[in-house]
This record gives sequence, structure tokens and C-alpha cells, in this order.
Amino acid sequence: MSKIVTMHERNLFIVDYLRRHEGDSVRTIKDIWDAASMPGIDVGSGGLGDGASLPTYHRTVAKLVRIGQLEEDGQNTNGASLYRVSPQISELSTYTLTDLDAALWELSPPEAIAAYVDAVDYFESRAGEVIRKAAKALLTENPRDLVLNMLQDMAAELEDDIEILRDPNAADTVHLAQSNQRLRRLHSFVNGELGISAKIWQFPSFEGLTQGEAFKLPDWNAVKKALEGSVFGAAFVEIVDANAGKGDREIVAGSDGSSHAGYVRGVRAPQYAEDEGRLLLTFNNSLAYIDIPEATSNQFASPYHGIPLTRAALEDPQNRGMILSRLWYSDLSDSQYEHTKKAALDVVQFRVDERVMTGVARALGTATSAASASQLPKPTLLIRDGTVTPQEREFQHYCASNSYGDVVREGINLSYKILREVTDSSRRVYAGSVKFTVLKTFSTILNWFIKHRVDAGWDLFRASVISDPVAMTRVFNSLPSLPSGQYYRSCVIARPFPAMVTDLRGVPAETSDEWLAHFRKRQDRQLTDYREGSGPPPWMLGVDIEDDPYVRLCQQADYASFFIGRPGGDPHITVPRFEFMDCLRKHSIVDRQTRVERSARLIVSGVHHTKWAMDRDHNFMTSSKVPRLVPYVVYQAHEACKALGHKLESELRQAIAAKLSQIKSWRGLIVPKVTIEPVLASDYLKRMQKLLAPKPTTTDEDNSGA
Repeated sequence: MSKIVTMHERNLFIVDYLRRHEGDSVRTIKDIWDAASMPGIDVGSGGLGDGASLPTYHRTVAKLVRIGQLEEDGQNTNGASLYRVSPQISELSTYTLTDLDAALWELSPPEAIAAYVDAVDYFESRAGEVIRKAAKALLTENPRDLVLNMLQDMAAELEDDIEILRDPNAADTVHLAQSNQRLRRLHSFVNGELGISAKIWQFPSFEGLTQGEAFKLPDWNAVKKALEGSVFGAAFVEIVDANAGKGDREIVAGSDGSSHAGYVRGVRAPQYAEDEGRLLLTFNNSLAYIDIPEATSNQFASPYHGIPLTRAALEDPQNRGMILSRLWYSDLSDSQYEHTKKAALDVVQFRVDERVMTGVARALGTATSAASASQLPKPTLLIRDGTVTPQEREFQHYCASNSYGDVVREGINLSYKILREVTDSSRRVYAGSVKFTVLKTFSTILNWFIKHRVDAGWDLFRASVISDPVAMTRVFNSLPSLPSGQYYRSCVIARPFPAMVTDLRGVPAETSDEWLAHFRKRQDRQLTDYREGSGPPPWMLGVDIEDDPYVRLCQQADYASFFIGRPGGDPHITVPRFEFMDCLRKHSIVDRQTRVERSARLIVSGVHHTKWAMDRDHNFMTSSKVPRLVPYVVYQAHEACKALGHKLESELRQAIAAKLSQIKSWRGLIVPKVTIEPVLASDYLKRMQKLLAPKPTTTDEDNSGA
């Protein structure tokens, strides 16, 4: 009687069968299937008792060939293909043939851990050789063809998995879970990281395979065309010259945001304070540094721009978010407040960026009534510390009818204003330098390329944990040295704003009209729910969708990313990811390529001519010992921003003292001394853990005695 066999058991049987029949003529897929169908106790003893169909074995063998565990070995007299186990999967792979005979999860914990650590050590000691070969080959690899081939291979593997699941005698819950995981990863990679519209390639919903939804392959010609408009560069890695096309000196600026916390002492009513009579405040500030040419630098009081830290500025509602306290946001949950703090820092920096980009920024230390010469020049290139996309961009957060929603909406509105400034120009660039990123777009492409073009035994599972900055740093450091002024640059990958929104990446819309229709439907649904009594009035009630900044970002905003670097450094200096915002989709493919190349070259030359800096400050209180490169203009803004944070505290103390003095004088009372002390990192961490911990739920029994 047949039994349900897991995918792992089937793989082990196929490998063991071919090894036992090495050199024989009974090594076709039909031979393997016949043997596996026979009853047996375990691998190596008779058959497997597998009731899976012959097509399932065809797909399983094809998958093992694809991942490099099997290979074709000629044909028999009837013309059927023979197979054999790869003589050596790879000495660089952490999975060996031995692992197929005894899986790590079948070993005892000490054996499994020892085997894993030994494999990873061996992998790391030899991985440099493989990456060196890959890096050299990537210098001539067309990035669009590479990504297209990778997507076709990933789709074919997933299609094989799904067809195997359709076999009722090959049902395997573990294989189902793994296939769903691969489906979600491919979905996220295609519609999210590459920004290919769901109109071109739409995936089943979450856990779609479990629900029986079909997995449809896309029109590959449409995918190829989409990649031509979103992946740019002559090669996946190419050499660029920072001095090429150099004319007049471009003005380059950098901006950074800083956040820290402090306690207010002197609060006499502990029941209204947050911690033992102390009020916890969060301070957010931002600063921009403009690298002004020496010939005109004496015209300005300083090369910096930021919110003037005066009492009037602190009380100005337009500067809200610079100082935050939990007590002021009673309409928010603890989780919403934590998100508000994150969004507020982003907004504070966006305010500075928007003033600098629109040309209304005044030199720090200049009175507002000063001459127009105090107005700093518009930079050709502004490099922001961090991503240029708004940190809080989910549509449901944008529509929230509370103070959290207010902060999110201001960030979106400022981002759109900057986009308009960039779009209306043929030469200005708004960029970001990202040191820490969880994205694995470039590393995914690199790992697939190594697996299929360099070394068939490269372990994709192990290597998939590597982030983009680490992967590209290793690639650049594996290449030959370059003359001064030249850099290695990765291809540029652009994606639209909706691709970065979890709720929108699966929407089959591309054109402005399609996005407008989508949001009108969402507005109608919100209004219908409200009229039926489902919740408070929605924020979209009465909003003009056509002019809404969020809708405009979905219709126009594109975000392009790439890496640049040079070999050198011991230890290797991790390179940042650069990105820039533009409206690319309104241009033809040719004009789009020209605009992307122009922006990328301006970033490379701007950073090169204003110099680099070594960022060790962001490694503080972490185990990271690897220094990171940052543009000098960003580093200058960061250093000044830290100093500005202390002045923010000082100005707040004076403002509080003045207000208290005024209030107490009315009552004839003594004015208490108010101080602000820093929060220890350990105390702050404990507090955040306490706030975010799940609250205990009450049952009917708990409430019975109330």
C-alpha cells in the first residue's frame, strides 16, 4: 500500500538510488519512480512505498538538477535521459552529500550545532574566491537580462513545487509551507523590491497555495519591457569616473536628523508624571550643511540651516514634533505613540530638506529680518542621511483621524513638495545615503548569479541572510584597484512609490488614471462604512482625491537605488546604499535612462569632490566594529546636529522657567527649579519594553466581582 512521502524523503531516495546504481543503465526517471513505488522500510532497503505519480518524479528530478545536486549523464538505448549524482556538489557549499544522507535536524543538538558552525566557517573561509569570480563576471553582465533569467528560473522552480502539490499522493505539509514561503518571497521581490506592477505579474493572495489559487506565469515580454524601464546600467557592475563631464563646481548639501530623550525634574505631581515624578521628553532636531564654494562663503553667517532654537520657534505650531511627551498624545495607544516619535523625526528632517531644496533656507544664526544674502543657495545635490522615502507611508496610517495621522500626512505632503522641485528641474537631485538596510535586492541577484553562473553548489539558503550593503561591499573589494576618481557602481534599480507600501504593491495599477480610480473606490468604501455606522468620520470625507499628495506620490514618485565603492580597507569599509527620488515614469525609456544616468553620476561626482567621512558614531553601544563610509556633507550635518540637540534642551529649560515664573507670579508662589537630565540607554530600553509589552486580558471571571 502506498504511503505519503515527504519531499525530503523523496530527495534522499533519489540521490541514494543513483549512487547505488552509478554506471548502470537503469538511471532514468522512470527507473527511479518504479523503484520508489516498491514497498520498503527505508532508504537503501527496497523501495520507498511512494504513491506519487511519474510527473511528480519528473519535476522533482528537474528541481534537483536545477539546484546542482544531480546532473544529466547521457541517454539509454531508448533515448531516455540518464542521471547521476554530481561528483562533488561543491567544496564551497555548506550542504554536502553527507547532509543528504543525514539531515542536520535528525542529528543530536551538539552534533547539529557543531556541523553547522564548521560548515559556516568553511564557507566564509572560501567564499571570497567565489565572489571574486562572480564580481569579475558581473562587469560584463547585462543587468536586465540577468534579472529576467533569474525571475524565469525562480518562477519555474515555484511552478514545479505547485505541480507536485497537486499530486494527491505527494501531499506534504512541510513542502506546502516551504512553497508558500517561496511564493511570498517572490511576490515581495517582484512587486515590492523590483517594483514590477501587479498589472504585469499578479500573485495569489497570502497563503494562496493552501486556498487552491492558481499560480500564473506572466507574459515574459511584458516583464522584459518593465525591466527596461526600471533597471539601468550597461552592466551589473561598471566603472564610473567622478571627473567625467566636470564643469562648474556643483553645490552639494547634506542633512541629518537627531533624536534623544531626557527627563524633566521639578515636577511636583508624580501622579501626572511618567516615572517617579520625572517627565520623559523626546527631542527631535535636524540640520543641513551646504558645501558653499570658498569664493562666496564669506557672504553667509554659517553654512548650516535648521530651525532657529528660540522660544518663539519652540512655541510655533509649525515646528511641532521637535519635543514630544507621551502625556500630550492621549488619543494614541502606546504603539501609535512609538510610531509617532519615529515619524516626527522624519518630518522634522523633511522640513529642513524642503526649505533647502526650494531655496528659502536661511543661514543658521541669521535674523529673519536680515538681508537677502543670508538666504543660502539652492544645492544641485542634497544628500539626506537615511532613505528619501517617508518612514511612515502606509495608507491606513495616512488616513488616521488622530495626531499620528497628522504627523504622517505632513511627512507625505513635504515629500511631495520636494518631488515637485526635483521634477521641474533637469539637473537637481534629492538623494539619500542609507547605512543600514534590511533590503536584499542586490544580494538576491548576486547569490542567484553565483549559484547558476559561477558555482552550482553555492548555498542560497545560507547566503540569503547577507544584506545588500555587505554583499556589494564584498563585491567591490573583490575587484582590481582603481585610479583616483574612479569608482565601481552597481546597476540602478528604480521602483514606484506604491511598491514600498504593503497595502498597495499588489494593486494592478500603473497609470495615473488607474491609481486615481483605485483611490476613488477606497474613498467610496470608507464613506459607505461610515454611513452604515462603522466608526468615526473617515479622514477622506470631502478630500479632493485628484489633488491629494498621497495619490500624487502613487502617480508620480519613483525611487532609484544603487551602490558605489572602491576596493580597500582592513577591515573592509561598508559602503552605503544611495538612492534618489524623481518622476521617471512620465519619460520615455530612452529619456528615463538618460535622466537616471545623469542623477547617478551627479551623486558620484558630488560625493567624490566634497569628500567622504568615516562614520564610527553610529556604531556606539553596538557590537559592530566595521566603520562605514558616509558623504562628508552628511557627516558635517550629523556632528552639528548633535551639538544643536544640547541647545534645544537649554532653550526648552529657559522657556519652561519663563512660563512657570509667569504662572507662579500670578499666584504669588515660588518658582521651582526645572532641569532636564539625559536618559540612560538601559533605562530607556527597559521603558520601551514595558510600553510595548502585551497587556494582560481580563476574563468574565476576573470581572465577576467588580
